[in-house]
Amino acid sequence: LTSLNLRHNEIGAAGAEALAQSPYLKNLTELNLESNRIGDAGAEVLAQSPHLKNLTELNLKWNEIGAAGKRVLRKLASQRGVTIYL
Repeated sequence: LTSLNLRHNEIGAAGAEALAQSPYLKNLTELNLESNRIGDAGAEVLAQSPHLKNLTELNLKWNEIGAAGKRVLRKLASQRGVTIYL
């Protein structure tokens, strides 16, 4: 699995955490979580996930992500070259 589209599923921060903890996503390069209400907590767990190291594109539009979450995502983008859509 290299691409996963879960937009408009309202998974919330708990769903983002479940994804971040899944070793089955280790080959994922594209993840679309548009409009899932993951917030800052969800953004942070995704950015810190050891299983999402191969991501090249992350869509987090319409997820109620504030300054803290954006800060973590900017760091992810700069350190690993991930394109992030907010």
